Amino acid sequence: MPDYPEKAVVDAGVAVKWVIAEHDSERAAALARSRLSAPDLIEAECANILWVKVARGEIVEPEAMIRIARLCAAPVERIPCGELGPAALKLSIDLRHPAHDCLYLALAVRRSIPLVTADRQFFAAVKSHPYLAAHIIALASLPGA
Repeated sequence: MPDYPEKAVVDAGVAVKWVIAEHDSERAAALARSRLSAPDLIEAECANILWVKVARGEIVEPEAMIRIARLCAAPVERIPCGELGPAALKLSIDLRHPAHDCLYLALAVRRSIPLVTADRQFFAAVKSHPYLAAHIIALASLPGA
């Protein structure tokens, strides 16, 4: 089981756990003490996750608005997607996985730091790839907080 990395890329599935109590939210909160970065797409993806939760009746609109404001203010360095697009497309083709997820992986590879994800399907795809496996950590594999 890996320790918490000093620096990491986080995806929206991890970030949303900072403001919504879900499985592994404690691990996500502990990870927030690391120096984090993400593609600037993260706010749009978090907004979409919150929209789904409103649509399902899990939270109400005012709560979603407060939570997205907290996420937008989170101390995560945002990197423009335009800088990551070609690398993300190559990764997407190699992994046969959607490019929006591969933007996060492209940033992790570029910076030689791990991507921490809560997306089990994406984790499995990356972990099974010979030259990419070292660039991803499942949030669930981090020590309990």
